[in-house]
Amino acid sequence: MLLSTCPTESELNRFNTDFDILFDSTIPFPPYGCQNGTGPDGEVNPKLTLYQGLRVIHALHFNQPLPWTELSLYEWLKGAIHGIVITDAEFSHCCAAGKQIVLKGDLLYQPDYQIWVNPQSGGGLIGLIGLIVHEARHAEIGGHTCGLDDATLEELGAWGTQSYLFLYLAENTPLAFFNQEQRQMAIQHSDTALARICNP
Repeated sequence: MLLSTCPTESELNRFNTDFDILFDSTIPFPPYGCQNGTGPDGEVNPKLTLYQGLRVIHALHFNQPLPWTELSLYEWLKGAIHGIVITDAEFSHCCAAGKQIVLKGDLLYQPDYQIWVNPQSGGGLIGLIGLIVHEARHAEIGGHTCGLDDATLEELGAWGTQSYLFLYLAENTPLAFFNQEQRQMAIQHSDTALARICNP
């Protein structure tokens, strides 16, 4: 499983070349480290969390195009945003200057982010992938159209895009990617995002 291994040097170079990744220097984030897919001291390493998320996005492929792009998920993300800022923001959002999405630093310390999905909590790295895609979609089309929600699914706003992403994870990935329980959890995540559509 991808998350039980560490990013290679070439992967780290790719991500740092493709995106401007900025961890706020005023926050004492621990240095990057990885051993068997986790922090070398057994603690959650926030920098590793982000890189693992980008590894998954790069590895994902689907048996048909995503509803909002003909590109792979990773190539779409590269085109949608220029960078990722991790700071002590009150909440994750889009966008900082230069099409950079902003992630709340505390999120990257979640123990569940060391695994794909926790069946008990529903949390996991799957949630971070959805958040990154959600905020990146804002960079392309702007804000929500129904308060903090999207007016329709057809407009493929941030919530609609997030809902489709999870649905495609469940139904349009190779069988070897996820087990049945993980696919069912992806459907639940899709339904949660769909509930943020005012007129689905």
